[in-house]
Amino acid sequence: MLLLFITGEPPMNDNPLVKSYTDPKTYVKLPSGGAYYSEKPEMSIDGEVGILPMTAVDEMLFQSPDNLLNGESLFKVLARCVPGIKNTREIPNPDLDAILVGLRIATYGNEMDVDALCPKCEEKNTYNINLPTLLANATELESEYKLELNNDINIKIRPFTVESTISIALYAVELSAMQRQIQMSSNEIDEESAIAAIRTTMEKSSKRLVELISASVLEVTILQPTEEEPDAVIKVTDTAHIKEWVEVLTVGEYKKIRSKVEEVSALGLARTLSASCTSCEHTWDVQIGVDPASFFDMK
Repeated sequence: MLLLFITGEPPMNDNPLVKSYTDPKTYVKLPSGGAYYSEKPEMSIDGEVGILPMTAVDEMLFQSPDNLLNGESLFKVLARCVPGIKNTREIPNPDLDAILVGLRIATYGNEMDVDALCPKCEEKNTYNINLPTLLANATELESEYKLELNNDINIKIRPFTVESTISIALYAVELSAMQRQIQMSSNEIDEESAIAAIRTTMEKSSKRLVELISASVLEVTILQPTEEEPDAVIKVTDTAHIKEWVEVLTVGEYKKIRSKVEEVSALGLARTLSASCTSCEHTWDVQIGVDPASFFDMK
């Protein structure tokens, strides 16, 4: 049975001991409404997916630094706890935030405390968050997002997927680790080799980011007028053609697309809490981190 859980497979329903543990504990409305999936999630008429509480084994998976960093722990837990979504790797970022909040509700309850140091007096403050309210105030995504790149080109984009976000984070960690390693070995490695190592890591990271941005472009429409058809357009959806096109964009065009994708990916749940210090009454916005490494109570 332990191996069954570790692989992320749902428990067998014919076992009377586990049958009661296979029913959803709570339901969460997906900000995407089920859009941006290759296979539409199994949802209620209200657009909600059922979420099972985490098991003890699920919690242990979140305590594995390596599996947590590369996303494997997250994918396994999502596969077991959100059976209505068949391919958890393609979950849009805004949906993931909502699902993680739902997973915490199903596992630990509706309330969560957030600790924050006042930036003015450095007093430690604790704020209580009602998680169902956080979900209820989430922004709903549109079924598609368009961007006018210039007078001749319009594109349709989608938010980053969970897999894309993890990939971006991995490269950031690799670059940071490389820089720390070079600093620690400053007496053993020459400056030219250090610069070359950092350049190689950054080039890999940039190349991967271009691939992820390309994957977030669903369609490119190019105006190509003729005498017979002054409004004629060409629509391109081929992923290979889109990737090749993104690689030759100008810096300004690429940044415009990246900015829009990042903007759409950040929709959904509010990630800040308006707080007031209990000591000096200073007000500021507290960041609410919705990620497995810090969001779940792992004592």
